[in-house]
Amino acid sequence: MSKKKRNRYNNIVQIPRRETSPLVNNLEKYGYFVILSVLTFFIYVFSLGNEFISDDIFGIVENPNIKEWSNVTSHPLGFFQNFVYFSMYHLGGGFNPAFFRIVNVFSHITVVNLIFVVLSLLVTPMVGFLAALLFAVHPLIVEPVVWISGGTYVWYTAVFLISLLLYIVAQSRGNWYYYMVSVILYFISSTIGAPVVVLSGIFFLYELSFGNIWKEWKRIVPYFLISCFFLYLAFFGVQARLESLQVNSYQTNQALYNPFLQIPVAISSYFELFVWPAGLTLYHSELQIGTLEFILRTLVTIGFFGSLIYSFFKNKTVFFGLSLFILSLLPTLTPLGFAWVVAERYVYFGTIGLVLIAAYFYQKLIKLNDGLFYSLFILVIILLSVRTLVRINDWKNQDNLWTATGKTSPSDPKTHNNLGDMYARRGDLKKAAEEFSIAIQLNPQYADAYHNLGNIYHQIGSPSAALPLYAKAAVINPNLWQSHQNSASIYFQYQEYEKAIESMKKALAVYPENPTLHVNLGIIYLKSGKKEDAAWAFNNALKIDPQNQTALQGLREVHAEE
Repeated sequence: MSKKKRNRYNNIVQIPRRETSPLVNNLEKYGYFVILSVLTFFIYVFSLGNEFISDDIFGIVENPNIKEWSNVTSHPLGFFQNFVYFSMYHLGGGFNPAFFRIVNVFSHITVVNLIFVVLSLLVTPMVGFLAALLFAVHPLIVEPVVWISGGTYVWYTAVFLISLLLYIVAQSRGNWYYYMVSVILYFISSTIGAPVVVLSGIFFLYELSFGNIWKEWKRIVPYFLISCFFLYLAFFGVQARLESLQVNSYQTNQALYNPFLQIPVAISSYFELFVWPAGLTLYHSELQIGTLEFILRTLVTIGFFGSLIYSFFKNKTVFFGLSLFILSLLPTLTPLGFAWVVAERYVYFGTIGLVLIAAYFYQKLIKLNDGLFYSLFILVIILLSVRTLVRINDWKNQDNLWTATGKTSPSDPKTHNNLGDMYARRGDLKKAAEEFSIAIQLNPQYADAYHNLGNIYHQIGSPSAALPLYAKAAVINPNLWQSHQNSASIYFQYQEYEKAIESMKKALAVYPENPTLHVNLGIIYLKSGKKEDAAWAFNNALKIDPQNQTALQGLREVHAEE
């Protein structure tokens, strides 16, 4: 290890101070961390009252195994997330969203402080502090912090930054214990989120920018080997991911993305949202661009890569920031179509590179006129904080989220399907039907929208109009057992018991663990005079739920008629 690197570390960690009281020294030493932690918590504390949103519903609330320890140990690569959910379920006494979300908030606070420490080591404490402040309050990264299901992006960033910090400290002190812990933590971070497979490159970039790559390359090898292992595992998950998008998001077009369109749109969109975070949304669907806009976005992208090459020779700090940004996005920039073109949670880690560059150049402005530019920076922090608070409110509940998304993503069928669900909850069935119809127009293979529109017709007393919609939904997505169940309900209403039995059996074929479906089948059998079949169905329900009162009552009715 070179003497120069040891001095850099010691000068920053042990900042020379004039002789003062121990109290003043402690305030100077820990004041930065207190400011960053308090500011971040003050902003995100408002998210703790938010409800479960979107994927949180079926991933947490409707997950029957979340409270079981066996669920934690049964998925080695999902161990971390399952353990967090298991712990928060039991600590919070059930499905308390605040307990699940607090993990994200404190992980974000950890990331903010780690950014300060790491960038203080690599550049200067001033750059580290300015960058950490920007990261703490920037609205671009609200999504993975307040959305419980997006928290893995925050978790793996926190664990990775600790790994990187220990790597730097290990080199400075020549301590192999820190180095081994760093490798272990990198392995753990790789189990939390698939995008970590590319982050081993950051150790290479660190040596290339601030160290000695020719001397230290052997230290990087274990990180690359871990990445190769998880990349190998991820390769087998690509097809499953594509099938999931097709089944759950009804993406019928599985053609490869055009990288000459995808990459300029993605990179320029992230820059745009970082500089002017007005168009934040869950679904970045408004990506159909004209010729002029395509030229502008392409020029931005060319400028980015040109700056990357230029800074490699002229300014390694800027090079490190730009490289960190693009490296973290590589898993989402493949043309395979298993990731969205733009998603705010994707750029959580990459934003560290952007705030590094912003802080680096802003420090130079402060040296020209510290009073003016300190004041402007405080104003920027206030404005970003206000926008972040507004964005946190967008995630407060389902209605807020879909209303906000509807304003920014009108061409996404999922937006209209969710808006239809919102209007249905409010009792505005006419408006709900309009939104579901728009969703179907935008994607004729959207099974959920057909099912939901069928529900509307069923509710307004037009079951005959609902039946073909349920049938269409079931054809597109045979796993949509609710469509089979609702069809059975309508056939039962029309006293077409054989068709009702057939539909209920299709629902049970998809979801045999549901006791209610078995009970409903028993009721249909009983009504059609098939008492033995009815008793069989009720007993099946009781095997799953021994205290099911409806099934017990059904059995009593079967025996009473004998």
